[in-house]
Amino acid sequence: MQLPRTEFRTRCLRPDDARFVAHVAASSRGFTVPAPYVIWMLSRTQRGLCHIAVNRAGKSVGYVLAFRTTRRTEVFVWQLGLIHGKAREMLGAAMCLCRALLATARRADYSRASFTTLPENEGLITRVLRRFPSLSLTPCARQGPSDGEQLYVVKRRRTW
Repeated sequence: MQLPRTEFRTRCLRPDDARFVAHVAASSRGFTVPAPYVIWMLSRTQRGLCHIAVNRAGKSVGYVLAFRTTRRTEVFVWQLGLIHGKAREMLGAAMCLCRALLATARRADYSRASFTTLPENEGLITRVLRRFPSLSLTPCARQGPSDGEQLYVVKRRRTW
């Protein structure tokens, strides 16, 4: 299923997105609800790595929160949260958020991202990442921090 790039747009995370992020995180199993201070801090210190997806009507429908790690070329994707809805819309919003994150990665020369996910989200993540042929997805032997979470690493193949 090919989605038009104009179905969703992204913008950088802002402090006033705290309520939206909290609402989506609270409705997603396994997510930590970030405090407004965390959203404020991420919006200022990780500007290009944290985004909100907005639909044509101007409604926020998803977000991605990521931050730099101690490795110069790596980011950790803490949360990719979506308003629950039709699969096509969720996939489109997830693709839009990933494109925004990848654009920052290209500019900053990041070559690797890591994240954890629960088994029920692996299908969506796999469908999204398969649409980016410049990326390789590798499950790690270690588990994530809580029951059932799997740690993954996404690496850039040669070029973005």
